Amino acid sequence: MSIGIQKVIFVDLISFSNISYIMAIVTLIRITSLGMVIRFEIPKKIGIEPGLTFSAFG
Repeated sequence: MSIGIQKVIFVDLISFSNISYIMAIVTLIRITSLGMVIRFEIPKKIGIEPGLTFSAFG
Protein backbone atom coordinates (compact mmCIF):
# COMPACT_ATOMS: atom_id res chain seq x y z
CA MET A 1 0.00 0.00 0.00
CA SER A 2 2.72 2.48 0.90
CA ILE A 3 4.61 1.75 -2.35
CA GLY A 4 1.59 2.87 -4.39
CA ILE A 5 1.35 6.10 -2.41
CA GLN A 6 5.05 6.77 -2.96
CA LYS A 7 4.65 6.29 -6.71
CA VAL A 8 1.76 8.76 -6.82
CA ILE A 9 3.73 11.35 -4.85
CA PHE A 10 6.77 10.79 -7.08
CA VAL A 11 4.70 11.24 -10.24
CA ASP A 12 3.11 14.41 -8.83
CA LEU A 13 6.53 15.85 -8.03
CA ILE A 14 7.73 15.10 -11.55
CA SER A 15 4.74 16.83 -13.12
CA PHE A 16 5.19 19.81 -10.77
CA SER A 17 8.86 19.96 -11.74
CA ASN A 18 7.99 19.94 -15.44
CA ILE A 19 5.40 22.69 -15.01
CA SER A 20 7.86 24.80 -13.01
CA TYR A 21 10.52 24.32 -15.68
CA ILE A 22 8.14 25.37 -18.46
CA MET A 23 7.03 28.44 -16.48
CA ALA A 24 10.67 29.42 -15.91
CA ILE A 25 11.44 29.13 -19.63
CA VAL A 26 8.39 31.20 -20.57
CA THR A 27 9.37 33.87 -18.05
CA LEU A 28 12.93 33.93 -19.38
CA ILE A 29 11.67 34.36 -22.94
CA ARG A 30 9.35 37.20 -21.91
CA ILE A 31 12.08 39.04 -19.99
CA THR A 32 14.57 38.61 -22.83
CA SER A 33 12.02 39.82 -25.40
CA LEU A 34 11.16 42.85 -23.30
CA GLY A 35 14.87 43.64 -22.92
CA MET A 36 15.34 43.47 -26.68
CA VAL A 37 12.34 45.74 -27.26
CA ILE A 38 13.78 48.30 -24.84
CA ARG A 39 17.36 47.97 -26.13
CA PHE A 40 16.57 48.35 -29.82
CA GLU A 41 13.84 50.98 -29.25
CA ILE A 42 11.43 49.02 -31.43
CA PRO A 43 8.27 50.98 -30.46
CA LYS A 44 9.84 54.26 -31.61
CA LYS A 45 10.94 52.71 -34.91
CA ILE A 46 7.47 51.28 -35.55
CA GLY A 47 5.80 54.50 -34.50
CA ILE A 48 3.70 53.24 -31.60
CA GLU A 49 3.57 54.36 -28.00
CA PRO A 50 6.03 52.42 -25.76
CA GLY A 51 3.37 51.91 -23.07
CA LEU A 52 1.35 49.71 -25.40
CA THR A 53 4.35 47.44 -25.90
CA PHE A 54 4.90 46.97 -22.17
CA SER A 55 1.27 46.12 -21.54
CA ALA A 56 1.55 43.33 -24.12
CA PHE A 57 4.25 41.69 -22.00
CA GLY A 58 2.03 41.63 -18.95
